[in-house]
Amino acid sequence: MNNRPVFVYGTLMTGQCADNRLEGAVFAGPARLDGYALYDLGRYPGIVAQPGGTVWGELWYTDDQTVEQMDLYEEEGSLYRRSPVRVLCGGTLREAEAYVYLHEVQGEPWTERWHAR
Repeated sequence: MNNRPVFVYGTLMTGQCADNRLEGAVFAGPARLDGYALYDLGRYPGIVAQPGGTVWGELWYTDDQTVEQMDLYEEEGSLYRRSPVRVLCGGTLREAEAYVYLHEVQGEPWTERWHAR
């Protein structure tokens, strides 16, 4: 049952290299996460809490098994932490989870949406 809302950005977004990890999930639409900023971490992006920041991504509804697989892919607990967030999707604030980077970031946040390099 697809009742787990997950906000994705970067490689898990539609058309990116890991979008197949959301196979079977239900796409809710483009979404905006306020209070976070997106950083270039090399091969992939990461988000960290940052007042005034905004991250654009997608909201998906998926199942527990897919979330467990995403936890493995995102190295949940060592590289990222799956955290509760509130995203704006379709004009409505919705509760979701997002993978937040656990380590210090350097440099300036990206001000544009993630795109494959």
